[in-house]
Amino acid sequence: MLLHFSSSFTIKLIGVASAFFMLELTIGPIWAVPMDVAPRYAGVASGFVNAGAAIAGIISPVIFGVIIDRTGNWTLPFAGSACVLLVGALATFLIKPQRKMELADEAPAAATRVLAQ
Repeated sequence: MLLHFSSSFTIKLIGVASAFFMLELTIGPIWAVPMDVAPRYAGVASGFVNAGAAIAGIISPVIFGVIIDRTGNWTLPFAGSACVLLVGALATFLIKPQRKMELADEAPAAATRVLAQ
């Protein structure tokens, strides 16, 4: 809110740079999560992460433009982005890296080995 009401270019610059820095702090953990959640399929999982980021990068400017054109409000898309970031931060608590992923056709084979012993 300080940035919205400030007329100082320096304060606005520091605010935007700080926000970008905080967003960039998430890059390392974003690429580490696929290795924790699906270590055998980290490449595929990382591909999904990258594809999701690419799709968001393509769609979000269009959605921002539509929202600004229809409402004339520049704050609304940024508030929406903040809400999406908050939901994403809360969703990270649902990630359980200790629960390993298996392919559907591998599970019966593992069960067969256990029953055979």
